[in-house]
Amino acid sequence: MVRSVTKLFSTFAGWDACTRDGGIEVSRGHAGVRLTPRQVLADEMGRTNPHATEPFGGRVVVKKQFVIDDPNVRGAILAPFLLCEKPGAKLTIRVNGHPLSIRWKEKRDYWQDAWTPVRVPVEFLQQGLNEVVFSGDEGAGWALIIEHTRFPRRSAKSVDGGHTWSFNGLGGTGAFLHGEYVVRLELKRYAPEGVITSPPVDLALLAGAGGIAANAAVQCARVTAEAETPAGAGVSLQARFGPSPSYDPATWSCWVPVAGEIVPPSGARFLQWQATLATTRADATPELRAVRVEAELEVKKPAFRAKVMQADNPKVVRSSYPFAHQRFEEPRLALFREKWNLESVVSADRTDFENLIAMRNWTRHQWEDGWNKGPMLFCPPWDGFLILELASRQLSLGMCTHYSTAMVHACAALGYTARTQIMHSHCIVEVWSNALRKWVHFDHSGDINDARKMTFHLERDGVPQSVLEIHRAFLDGTWPALKHYPPEAAEVFNLEQRMKLYDRFCIHFRNDELSSMEPSEPEHGAHCYHYDEYLWWQDRQTPPPPWFTRISSREGDFHWTLNHAEIHLQYANRRALDVQLDTETPNLETLLCRIDGGEWKPCGAQFRWSLHDGDNTLEVQPRNKFGHLGIISKVVVAVTVRQLALAL
Repeated sequence: MVRSVTKLFSTFAGWDACTRDGGIEVSRGHAGVRLTPRQVLADEMGRTNPHATEPFGGRVVVKKQFVIDDPNVRGAILAPFLLCEKPGAKLTIRVNGHPLSIRWKEKRDYWQDAWTPVRVPVEFLQQGLNEVVFSGDEGAGWALIIEHTRFPRRSAKSVDGGHTWSFNGLGGTGAFLHGEYVVRLELKRYAPEGVITSPPVDLALLAGAGGIAANAAVQCARVTAEAETPAGAGVSLQARFGPSPSYDPATWSCWVPVAGEIVPPSGARFLQWQATLATTRADATPELRAVRVEAELEVKKPAFRAKVMQADNPKVVRSSYPFAHQRFEEPRLALFREKWNLESVVSADRTDFENLIAMRNWTRHQWEDGWNKGPMLFCPPWDGFLILELASRQLSLGMCTHYSTAMVHACAALGYTARTQIMHSHCIVEVWSNALRKWVHFDHSGDINDARKMTFHLERDGVPQSVLEIHRAFLDGTWPALKHYPPEAAEVFNLEQRMKLYDRFCIHFRNDELSSMEPSEPEHGAHCYHYDEYLWWQDRQTPPPPWFTRISSREGDFHWTLNHAEIHLQYANRRALDVQLDTETPNLETLLCRIDGGEWKPCGAQFRWSLHDGDNTLEVQPRNKFGHLGIISKVVVAVTVRQLALAL
């Protein structure tokens, strides 16, 4: 029997389930998908520190070049990361020969600090190469910071007032450096390109019933888009097919352009589409209104009827940005765990969340006078091993960045997932709790009183909160409903004052620095944030800073899920269902299953489940290489006696 099925993506919820890059905007304010109405030109990622500087002033002038394909923009903000020693000093900026003047203001907003945004009249811009020349008062201590790199060679300095230029001899330390100045340009225009990618669509499930996919072979499929495409703008579609509920390069097909009917490979059950929106005009964007997936399947009539009656089977939510998890096999991870006797911090008698609180408290107790730079006057890099070794000897700075790094790596060494969360003048940790099935914020470094060393998290109605949840409470005014845990932390941390730290935040997308510290921001927190690999949250009340490129308003990019397996069911032969499991479990060792309350046994990502009359219960959970059990997913499938009798 041939069945035609359709799935339509046209609502905010449908679009928001898709992953996307920074060139795509999805908002509740308009019905479809369009290109982001901003573009930040950046030739570097800010992977440097405030000591790598280029002093200038007097006859020493510097310049930064930008390539602009279409100068027909609505606005432009130049954002140099500037240093200056003299309040009121004058800086002249020439954009393609057009002069702009500013004076250095000593008092800065925290998020701005050394960033010095300058509005550039759009008529100063031109197609192709644009030159921005900086000159300042001699003796004022003007400087730009430099990221060491060989390309694209768009930064230069002159020691003779701009008559001759060198793209090689950069820096004020006497070293002969190649590099780029940390100077960025935000253009109020539509991004030239953006890509949005759907989650895999289960075509057999569309042809099934009762929460169970049909036993079917996909004959052909079509993916079509409804879009508005003004002159210079367009939408192109691609699709790929596979037999599993998440992409696997070993079994899935490659992306192929969508042109009419597509015949998938044999055995393909899932389809994933990808739309690329592009424009050659700064003032025009395509508008993707809907994507329709259609397929024809050869469906085998089931020999019996079954239905999912109960389910605790949440979908796996993935971020648009891959997270680099610390690998179990890293030799330094075991050394780190042994050196600091971390296994004594946790207990098998506690829940995972109780163990995480114990680790939070343990981390804070590794420092005495932590904010003192010590005799070395040294700001350690993001290496928990080095940080704790120096802290134990009181040799170097231990600010909130280092507390967070130490805890993130301690969690990784014990098989828990934590990530660094950067906020207003503060750095904390978010941990994934299996018991709570969510991310939870831990402030473990806010108390500088070494006699007390208070740590805490915030709860609403007894539920520990994430930073995003706290940020929203700060914006909507419901923050008084938040409570400190432990309660005595309220005597140390004034909640109203603390809320001001949550006005803006970003996350670091790796916790594997024990394997490699690159890429990262050297001396993070010792100066204003300039590294451009963090992901910043954006909402209507929280516009993006003009100097950062990685921005997202998609909740799933911050609240992705871990350590559970999503169960996918499909009719097989008589009395059986085929089961496929999808999971995002760092350092996965095996998947376990239990049938009808029996023993837990290892199972593969695919297996056949034989059914009996009445209710059939399947439970699955992951186990990682550290021996931690994940979240249990469960489905109850009902089969009637009469239906089984008909199948015999």
